[in-house]
Amino acid sequence: ASSDPLAVADKLAAASAQAHKPVFSCFLGGASVRAANVKLAESGFATLPYPDTAVRGFRSLWVYASNLKALYE
Repeated sequence: ASSDPLAVADKLAAASAQAHKPVFSCFLGGASVRAANVKLAESGFATLPYPDTAVRGFRSLWVYASNLKALYE
């Protein structure tokens, strides 16, 4: 089953409006998901083109947080 990427992006943007954490998104589909990616980027999401890029971004934030924690210990 297929879904409407822009409708999904609208719901994600509304649901995460109160988020106090970084939110990553990775919509696959090139031009067919461009509007959804723009909507999410305007809503403060990190929009990434590939899943492995999203994982690397998340890992970078995790390493940064771990380093900060180690500094304060």
